Amino acid sequence: MRELEGEFVQRYLAPDQHAADIGCGDGRATRRYAQGVASMVGIERSDHLRGIALAEHAQDPIPNLEFRAGDILDLSDYRGAFDLVVTERVLINLPSWEHQQQAIDQIAQALKPGGWYVMLENTIDGDRALSDLRESVGLAPISQHWHNLFLDWESFAAYVRLQFEIVERRGFSMYYVLTRVFAQLFASFEGFGANAKADPIFAMIDPAARQLEEALAGRVAFGDAAVVGPIQGIALRRL
Repeated sequence: MRELEGEFVQRYLAPDQHAADIGCGDGRATRRYAQGVASMVGIERSDHLRGIALAEHAQDPIPNLEFRAGDILDLSDYRGAFDLVVTERVLINLPSWEHQQQAIDQIAQALKPGGWYVMLENTIDGDRALSDLRESVGLAPISQHWHNLFLDWESFAAYVRLQFEIVERRGFSMYYVLTRVFAQLFASFEGFGANAKADPIFAMIDPAARQLEEALAGRVAFGDAAVVGPIQGIALRRL
């Protein structure tokens, strides 16, 4: 999934862009994106995560990359500074829709006119489509993390259209159906993160599902669902 997400972001990178990865965490993806743009700033609120990013940067510096302390809810130091902004699972970790709106406004103000906001965030409808599909074949829904607030697509789309054009909404439906539905009819995958436990067969299923997702994206529909699976890539262009 991380590779699919990274490929989505990289399609919007250009060598002349000044970019920011906001809520960049440990900077792993930020380092990858920095190689496709003129300059990259990783902005992270957490001292711990930013410290990891800075430590790796000190050991293996990338000349056009720097990491800074900052908060997505206050980007007043970056008015019109960027050609492209990336967020990955950042909005969904804010505590309310009002906070998510504030973050969207801050990003809009940090972008130049015509700049790109490329996001990898979760939506309620994509998550529900996956749960419905699992239920239809006798599988239990996958529980949502308590600290996540998924976006309501209709409310989100109506709000961002005040400042952005929605250029692309890319689900990873094939990947989700193969790994979270088909494979789990005969193999188990339980838990999250460090506590996750998976049958060894997933080591084969996961790369095969990624290959099919890359080959068949947009060519296979799953009922009337716009996307299947919570995480999506969304590309917005600043008006």
